[in-house]
Amino acid sequence: TGVSSFLLLLECPYHFHMRHSVGVNPPVGKQFGAGNVLHRTIERAVEDGENIDLDEITKEEVYLPLADYGDEIRMQNAIRSNVENLMDTGGIEGVNFSETPFTIQVENLVVSGIVDAIQETNGNTRVMDWKSSVHEDFSQRYQNQIQLYSLALRRLGTDVQEGLITDLSKDNPIEAGVPVDVSTYTTDELLEEARERMENIKQRGPYTTPSEQSCNICDISDICPDSEVR
Repeated sequence: TGVSSFLLLLECPYHFHMRHSVGVNPPVGKQFGAGNVLHRTIERAVEDGENIDLDEITKEEVYLPLADYGDEIRMQNAIRSNVENLMDTGGIEGVNFSETPFTIQVENLVVSGIVDAIQETNGNTRVMDWKSSVHEDFSQRYQNQIQLYSLALRRLGTDVQEGLITDLSKDNPIEAGVPVDVSTYTTDELLEEARERMENIKQRGPYTTPSEQSCNICDISDICPDSEVR
């Protein structure tokens, strides 16, 4: 499975089971894929350097087939503005975009993913992720993702000291960023939690772990017997 399914496992084993094992596919949002588009736009902006044409890059990269044309134009404008702001404030200095694939086994679950970018700053290695805006409801999911990437990089020989979620809607995305604890203790705890959940699924079958935070961001809450958003 991929990183997204792994993050669902940590939030609620029932949600993970319904999406990953049963194959329930809830309707996708009209801006589906916008996160990947943002990353690719930043990467191309860095690659082009002085020859950058951000208008052309965003037109080529921001293609949202599930959205209305007006939504696509608004997304192009928003991403262009976000990337310009990130570059103007020095947020991409020292960023390495060499994609790092990884595989981690958790009980009988194999998780595969790619770390898109790391940043060398003040002698430290930082795992970072860019968000067009940071939503409090998703804060734990964001942190789990950064911690998983840090765990994977350490297993591949990269010593990670910092984690950061950058909010590109802010005037200074780096200063307004959300630090993530990526200590070895924390990432080991994350892996142990996933192992316990996989073992419990094997023993008990899929089970719910309802909470206000996880239920509020769940996209199958309408068919969950224990949802707290009803």
